[in-house]
Amino acid sequence: MRTGGFTLIEMLVALALFTVVATFTLSFQMSNVSANQRTEIRMQGDAAVRQTMERLRATARLPTSGSRTDTVTVGRAFSVRQEFCPATNDPPCTSSSTHVRVTASFADKVAAQADTVFTQVNTSSPAGGS
Repeated sequence: MRTGGFTLIEMLVALALFTVVATFTLSFQMSNVSANQRTEIRMQGDAAVRQTMERLRATARLPTSGSRTDTVTVGRAFSVRQEFCPATNDPPCTSSSTHVRVTASFADKVAAQADTVFTQVNTSSPAGGS
């Protein structure tokens, strides 16, 4: 006759059930933390690319070929590579425009990349204008 409490079998079943639920919960939580970290690195890489593009936009004269690498810190330190006219026979590369590719890497993995074409704007007044 049973007067109270749990049997050993009931306790083992409850413990096994708890272990299974805890394992799935922990696994789910770990994958969320990893996904959040990847997203944060990608967002910071985007910010490093934008910051580099803005700095290049303020440059009076851009190179027409070659590349250079800088370190840009936006939360983390990113290696930012700037390539000028990266493709052979690159159509946007002329005397008045330059194709620029900026790539931000963290831990030897590309976090963000952007391409743009910078053009010179003629600020002089047209012929015959006042």
